Amino acid sequence: MKQSASTLSALLGFLAFAADPPAGTIGTAGPDLTWTGTGSGIPPTGGGEASCDEGTNCDSFKLTVTGTPADWAAANKVIHVQINWSSPSTDYDMYVHKGTLEGPVVASSGSGGSTQEQLDLDPRRSSIGTGDFVVHVVYFAATTDGQLRSPRGTITR
Repeated sequence: MKQSASTLSALLGFLAFAADPPAGTIGTAGPDLTWTGTGSGIPPTGGGEASCDEGTNCDSFKLTVTGTPADWAAANKVIHVQINWSSPSTDYDMYVHKGTLEGPVVASSGSGGSTQEQLDLDPRRSSIGTGDFVVHVVYFAATTDGQLRSPRGTITR
């Protein structure tokens, strides 16, 4: 029972500072997913992802990819992850971690000077595979000027 309480506590902690909705599942047949960032927009003070504060200047979306690498190969599909926002004076960076937020970064996008970041995950590759991922959005240079320009995320295949 003690393990169940700690697992529940970890899940509630993750959900308290996550995107809206906090998670989604995708397979070779879909569905497409969307979410909205929920951070307050105060940019981190240098260091990017390592210095962000979940729920303040970064947020996370838990992505579960179903099936096997062979299923994705047979369907000849990859997963496209994209975030969009309304003002080019705002900048977000995106990192995808395998497993948990502490897991290895398997893809990232942080070009700046536009209103989107995008990347592809290829579950056909053994280094990516299927399972759980965390899409971590860092509010690199987010402006609030009266209203937060929250990033909106989409995941398609």
